[in-house]
Order: sequence, then structure tokens, then C-alpha cells
Amino acid sequence: MRRVALGSLALLVVASPARADDSCVEVTNTVGERTCSRFGQFWSTERAAPLFTAFGAWSGLTQPGRGFRHTVTDRAGSNEVQIDSARFIRGPIQSYGLDFRVGGMFARHGYFGFDMGVAAGHASGAPVRESGFQLAPAAGLNFIHMRFGPVLGVRVPLGKVSLRVEALTGLQVFALMTDARAPDGRTSAGVALFGGVVEPRLAADFWLSPDTTLSTWAGYNVLRPGDTTFGLSLAAHFRAFDGAF
Repeated sequence: MRRVALGSLALLVVASPARADDSCVEVTNTVGERTCSRFGQFWSTERAAPLFTAFGAWSGLTQPGRGFRHTVTDRAGSNEVQIDSARFIRGPIQSYGLDFRVGGMFARHGYFGFDMGVAAGHASGAPVRESGFQLAPAAGLNFIHMRFGPVLGVRVPLGKVSLRVEALTGLQVFALMTDARAPDGRTSAGVALFGGVVEPRLAADFWLSPDTTLSTWAGYNVLRPGDTTFGLSLAAHFRAFDGAF
């Protein structure tokens, strides 16, 4: 009886490795040449791409006197006047909005992405009169600021905190709505301004979990001196701690 039990145990020990991995397949005609897939290969950390996506809030400070020039025409179209917004807008325009970003790591410290933000605000001021025309900021939200473009940056990890230096290069659009009154009645005089943006930024990331960061950043547009931005965003990382990056 003891011999039968020992023989059965030996048979199980020998047979078990052959049944341990059903994912192994023969790869050649040579007996014993097989390849086996790794457990969890489709969701393993090292196979996930080092990509990230971020969503947050941002604010911009815009100088109104740089390019905002309004043309007001009466209903007949016979008279018109051009008025610079710096004459009736009081101080810089503060706007608040949402920001979205997608990107990924391409080197140990380098990353690339695409950023898009939309913000709105109120430009306050006093009416200005010229040649019988009157121009004043519209009531309520009268200013819209949109910007989008690629971002290239360098990140320095410091444990649970990372410091970043990056630059946004792209396009931006400003829209300023006003109330105007011509000598023969009321009219409108909104203005849209298109331009480029080259904005160096400083940022800091705080790892809340292996795949989540809270980031804060601030930037300065070198093409429009005096225009600044800052923001706060929450990012999800497809790879824990961006893997080896």
C-alpha cells in the first residue's frame, strides 16, 4: 500500500509542471521547445505606455492695450472712429477657466504634450467719447480667452515631488465685447484678436498615488509682456510613477 501511495505522489510531482501553464505552445518540431506567455502581460506596469492626461483650472492676466483696437461705425456706415481699449478698460483683465492636457514621457526627464484652455472674465472700465461716439465695456462676462498648442518640457523627480520647466508654443484668441453708441443710435463694437503664444512655465507635481498627481504651474507670455497665467490641475498617469521615467 505504501509503495502505491509513493508511486502516485511521484506521478503527481512529475505531471504537475506539464499542466501548470496551459498557455505554453510548441514553437519547433524539436520536442521540448516551447514558449509561454507571461501572466498579466496585458496589464503589467512595464508594458503600459508612459502617457498622462490632466484636467484643471487656470487663470490669465491680460493687458488690454496691446492690439485691442475697436472700430465703431454708425448705422449708415458714413462715419466711423477707432478707439483703443486701453482708453476705457481699467487695468488688466483677469479671466478664469478650464484647462486640458494630454502627453507622455519620451525620455528619462523629457515629456511632450498638447494643451488647450478656455477662460472668461469681466473687463471693467468707464465710457469714452470721441467724435460723437461712445464706447464702454459690455455688462457681465465680456472677455473670452482661448489658447492651445504643443508643450515641451523637462521634469526633475524629487521623491514624491517633481519640478518641471516647460514651454507652451501655439495660438491664442481674445474676444472683448463692448457697448457702443453712435451719433444716430446704438451699435456694437466687439473685437477679436488672434496671436501667438510663447510661454515658459515653472511647475511642481505632487504624487497623491502611484498614478495620480496634483500640479501647480505659472507662466509668462514673452510675445505679450505683462500677460501671465497660473493654474492647478489633476493628472492621471497610465503607468505608475511613469515607470522608469
